[in-house]
Amino acid sequence: MTPCILPLRVMQLVIHELLETESEVAEMAAHREIVAATLDALAVEAGKFCVEVLQPLNETGDREGCRMAL
Repeated sequence: MTPCILPLRVMQLVIHELLETESEVAEMAAHREIVAATLDALAVEAGKFCVEVLQPLNETGDREGCRMAL
């Protein structure tokens, strides 16, 4: 199976430039302490989760296929 490559730079572009997440989150009183570094760390950890937990499930799903339970 081809390993998944985390497109971190693309994710950061979307988070910071397109969605302007930091300024949007800063408007919420409970989340004012969230900064760009926190958002970057979240993106990295989400990528690790996808690569380490979700991607291995793809191989099993490809091997077993989809069956309808009756």
